[in-house]
Amino acid sequence: MQSLAVYERGQTIATPMEHYRLLHPQQRGVVIALEQSNARGSSPGNWHKLRADDHHTSELRLAALAHKKNAFITPNEFYGWRRVGLTNRLCACWVDIDNFTDLDGALDGVMAAKLPQPSFIMRSGTGLHLYWLLDSMPPETLGTWQRVQNAIISGLAEQIGVAQRGKNRGGVDRCARDAARIMRLAGSIHSGTNRVVTGEIITGERWTLHELANEVLGYRKPGWQRTTRHSKSRRISFSAEKVRRQGLLLPHHRGIISWWSVVYKDLLLIARSQPNAKIPDGYRDIWLHLATVAASWFAEAEALRDESLWLAGKFTNLDLSSAERYMTSTVERAERAAMGETIEWRGEQRDSRYYYQRRTLRHLLSPLISDESQLRAIISDELRAERRRLSKRKGKQPLRQNAPIECRHRASELAQSGVPVSTIADLLGYPRSTVSGWLQSISK
Repeated sequence: MQSLAVYERGQTIATPMEHYRLLHPQQRGVVIALEQSNARGSSPGNWHKLRADDHHTSELRLAALAHKKNAFITPNEFYGWRRVGLTNRLCACWVDIDNFTDLDGALDGVMAAKLPQPSFIMRSGTGLHLYWLLDSMPPETLGTWQRVQNAIISGLAEQIGVAQRGKNRGGVDRCARDAARIMRLAGSIHSGTNRVVTGEIITGERWTLHELANEVLGYRKPGWQRTTRHSKSRRISFSAEKVRRQGLLLPHHRGIISWWSVVYKDLLLIARSQPNAKIPDGYRDIWLHLATVAASWFAEAEALRDESLWLAGKFTNLDLSSAERYMTSTVERAERAAMGETIEWRGEQRDSRYYYQRRTLRHLLSPLISDESQLRAIISDELRAERRRLSKRKGKQPLRQNAPIECRHRASELAQSGVPVSTIADLLGYPRSTVSGWLQSISK
């Protein structure tokens, strides 16, 4: 493990290694770097895996990217490759501002949007990248991370404007929001302008996701002004604040992004439980459609295409053209949603992306489900009722002694990452009192 460095305001970020260490001081997963010969991305480029267990090789590869044209790095970490479904650790939130180089103007926009100041910024060659560093968070928090990421981008877009490609209009790139995004690497060169990518420390602050979510999504009184990181201001739930700020129709208290994040993980579990981890021919079309729908709630259209093709190649025998045909309507709806378009449903305006209820998902996929004990969303009415009954039991902890050891270790790991006990209980499917008991016994 690498120790967390202390950074001073105004400190320059000039090399690939400095940028890497800012984003990944305690790397656990795989970081992906890319060297591309042109700015438009028409060539495949050279991809590099920077592994947590081989720092020497990673340092050599990063050093080789200095002064190279169009080098990029993933702010987040992954299991093997750069896919939303393979997210290992969430390490930062960010905003990509195109054709906009006024740093003071960007920071004024952050303040006007009532967002916390970024940890550091990068001058990308044609614009600015603003980063909010996180204590690396596990993939179970992807739903909350995506809500925070969306809110930061939307808030800053209201102040600075939205970039329009082809018109050289500066503003926030709304597409640069999915967890698998790559961003320009410090010390590399933007081939379109021949400018070296450099950065600057703004606050150097590293947040837990819970703290940043409270700052970005929490309740704000008129005349609000941030005074300290640990402000005691009144807070409400992320989901309720999401409804207030963006007017989304949520299916239940967890929030629609969290819901589809859980559905996506269930779909991967179902696929991996099949013989040879391949969906049977009679169900591969509907499974791929539902998996693409789930991913569309936390991946932008560009990344959604890659994610869907990866799913098709990994878990089905579909050819490339067939996979593209099945995902077309879902991607189109995601693109319309990104532009703010809505549809009318039962007299209400709602997001244009597809949505399926739990019972519908269960009905469509029931022949593929042999064991639902590990599933959290695509479950039967009976199991749902049983889990709700157990979660409402107070003062009794019948599951505590029989809980798998890995669940207790996972709860401890999540708690050390700053995840609240109530969220851990929801993620692991155990009552809050049970999880609290685990943590108390571990701490003794």
